Amino acid sequence: MRRVRHRELHRRFGKQASSQVKLRPLTGPGCSAARPDQSVPPDRTVSAGSSEKTVTNNRPGWGSLSTGANERRIEGETQPHYGSELIALNSRDGHCAREGKECEEEERIGNGRAINSDVLEETKVVVIEEGVAPNTVDFELVTAWKRSFQWVFVSKSPNPRSDEYPVVGDKIRLTGVYFGSSSNTGSGTSQILFYTGDGKQYFVDIIVTAFSKSEDWIMGRTIIRHTYMTPYNPTGKTNFYPADFSYQASSGSSLDAYQPYWNTPWQASFVGCCRSQDLATNKNKVYKLVSYVDLTNRHSSLVARTLPVVTVNQSSLGNYFYVLAKDAFALGGTPLKVLSGGNTNYPVDDNHDVNITYQLAHASDLDLPNSDFTAMTGVSVDSATGLVTVSAGSGTYQLAIRVDICTPVQRQYSQCNASVLIDLWVKIVPDALPIAAGDEQYIQHVDGWVGFSISTPVTVRNAVMSPLILNYVFSNLTVEATRTYKADQAQQVAGMPSNGLPPGASLASTYTDAIVDIKLVCDNPPAKSKFNSQSYQFVNAPGAIQLWNLGYQPILKNGSYTMSDIHPNALSSSLEIAAHNLINNGSLFVSLWVKKSSTDPAVTEMFATNSRAEADKRILDGYSIVSGYDPSCTSIFNGMGYILYKRGNGPAITSISVAKQASFYNISSPFLTAPLYFSTVSVNILQRSLRWTPQYAGYYVFCYVGTYWPQPTTALSSTQRCILYNIREDPGPLFVPHASLSTTMGKLLYFNVTFRDINHVDEIVSISFDTQGLTLTGASFLTNVVEPYNALWKSTTRLVEWFPDSMYGGFAGKHDSSALLVLLQSDTFPGDVCFVAQDVGGPFRTQHSSLGCVHISVARCKWYVQAEDSIVQVAARFATNWLQIWHFNPTLLNPDLLNSDTGLPSSREINIGHLYQV
Repeated sequence: MRRVRHRELHRRFGKQASSQVKLRPLTGPGCSAARPDQSVPPDRTVSAGSSEKTVTNNRPGWGSLSTGANERRIEGETQPHYGSELIALNSRDGHCAREGKECEEEERIGNGRAINSDVLEETKVVVIEEGVAPNTVDFELVTAWKRSFQWVFVSKSPNPRSDEYPVVGDKIRLTGVYFGSSSNTGSGTSQILFYTGDGKQYFVDIIVTAFSKSEDWIMGRTIIRHTYMTPYNPTGKTNFYPADFSYQASSGSSLDAYQPYWNTPWQASFVGCCRSQDLATNKNKVYKLVSYVDLTNRHSSLVARTLPVVTVNQSSLGNYFYVLAKDAFALGGTPLKVLSGGNTNYPVDDNHDVNITYQLAHASDLDLPNSDFTAMTGVSVDSATGLVTVSAGSGTYQLAIRVDICTPVQRQYSQCNASVLIDLWVKIVPDALPIAAGDEQYIQHVDGWVGFSISTPVTVRNAVMSPLILNYVFSNLTVEATRTYKADQAQQVAGMPSNGLPPGASLASTYTDAIVDIKLVCDNPPAKSKFNSQSYQFVNAPGAIQLWNLGYQPILKNGSYTMSDIHPNALSSSLEIAAHNLINNGSLFVSLWVKKSSTDPAVTEMFATNSRAEADKRILDGYSIVSGYDPSCTSIFNGMGYILYKRGNGPAITSISVAKQASFYNISSPFLTAPLYFSTVSVNILQRSLRWTPQYAGYYVFCYVGTYWPQPTTALSSTQRCILYNIREDPGPLFVPHASLSTTMGKLLYFNVTFRDINHVDEIVSISFDTQGLTLTGASFLTNVVEPYNALWKSTTRLVEWFPDSMYGGFAGKHDSSALLVLLQSDTFPGDVCFVAQDVGGPFRTQHSSLGCVHISVARCKWYVQAEDSIVQVAARFATNWLQIWHFNPTLLNPDLLNSDTGLPSSREINIGHLYQV
């Protein structure tokens, strides 16, 4: 099998909503196939003009079009897409679409109108797939549309339905209207086809993956597999004549073997009508999706991620935001490269590093005539950073930004095709907006590593006391997560915390001193037990002191009790006095304990029931049953009823009480002695923690806003804020080179051995002696110090102590020819003393072992005098006599003194022989 170049295209399009196309070449020239990310439906190719209808100038009943990126809103469905996704409709939590269920009407998430479009072209490396022809490409479309359109069903799923419109699992055929120009008059076609650029067209059949009845939208996915005859269009190539090129004399057909020329890419397209009538520019005009396919030029994917609608304030203090594009399949920190530079026979432009640049897009970039597209005015884009600054008046505008990765040669010869076209709405308002806390520039850079968790705060505050909804896009998936509270009622279940996020990621509510865990403690207090003959298996509240030591505290009785009434040395009796008893059941006393934290995922919902069926239903929605520290306590308590809690995406619960207050929410059930009440963070504060354990290296962008509705039909959002993640592979421990060490026999040697690894709390490096090579007899480790080296790395250092005895004279590495070979292979010499560093493995990361070696030499014929050494003892140690030792050390003047009890002068080197050269 051979590695392939794999190309992926994203485009936005649609009638009422939006779409995305990924173009994934499965093979390159001379290469075997590559495995696509997902299964691919059979190709359906139609000849030009087949099954067409002629329609007059009347529009279907779906209203105006605004194309945009898809919103991933299915609870329990996390689909890892690592290219930009098209975002379309603002919608409520996705559990309404799960298994075809209709949406609840508890939340107001906008008016259901479609929004923007995103035109994106990218390349991707994929796993090799056998049995696929060279130059095979997967076009992947993720689209969102108005649900109430009169759709053509290819097949219907068995999922329940309450009307004639699509539900999850249905396969529908995309139809629409296109008149060939922005005039939208005369005759047109009802077919919307995907054109590959080589004379083939495909119907677009959509598998519905989510829907909202209340918001009137559907989302779906289409994959079209197509095989090109060549990696680029062989017709229309353009010769060019660089000054530094050495030409060879040739003629006729052999000229092509030497003459530099620009490749003509295949141009795939998707076109239809119409854009939204609410836009200040380009309203009711056609949309077009275009990608340029040259499988010789790139093998990694450039992806743009953004929310579909970005709201900014007219004030100069809030009229800017970022758009971001990265190579989603390059390892984090890896420079971008192009392979051929889009040309042939000019190697100067091959394998060239390139930078990402941004600029405003014009009609020609979308392959549209000027009459069909007008670029937004009053806006500028920083070419290096993607910072967009807006100075236009109030209104909703379509903004298209072109993102390039071109070589200097391509720019010199004007041969740049847009790598990505980002097409979004910019909503400019005079109103004060919610504020996303953090960097003033609305962008945050976070470094991470595969297999290691990341926790990033996400906070939006609203000056208006109205609920905020979190809208975000991460790895091309968009979702909203919120829920509505009603006083004295159980809480409505929100979407899954991981909804719309890549594998290993979740959004959890956090807040200062929020409740993060709940436990039960059972007790048989003496005051109750003496009047009841029931079992006393919970005497002295088993588990209470353990929970207390872990930071848990009991819920107190209604009244003037405080936590000072709970005494750790007398928990059972003080609990009976001050803690609330959940049940009234003879000698059994059950207290509820809570733990608080400012960083851990918070409890956001609570519920109580005496029905096992109701408890099981809640468990399916992400709730957990509150359990006792003692398993027997759980069993007995659940025989009467259940208290359940959930760590969701709503406002964090900050307190639980028996005392009812106006802003508290009620938890009640017949088995409880009294209702419980809990309070949450104010609804105008949206605070989450994005927790993620990446599974693949690369760049990822998480962009988010907080949205509220000042009026039933008007939504206002904070300006988009983005977090750019640079995820690297775990490199394993890296040895810090050590200078050569020298010592003498009898002299203690101390030295540090240091390895560096990633600066993450879960990365632990252990250092030990290498037992496969030379060892230092009697050596030991004294200390182990871990400290930051910089923001990305930390150092683990162990202090080594070694006493070289009389057998180690002349110990050293052998610098001979055989040693040189070893040096070239491993950077160590025979004779070097080596150490092994090992880090910690885990899911999606491998345990690494690294070798680090230190060159140590011990001088011959020298001894470091120990305390109370005599000249006779030293002589005996080296099998000689004291006269010889005295002879070799002229500075030792009085031999009688040297043999006395005081011994030799300590802590100095003496000679024990002569060195000879042979």
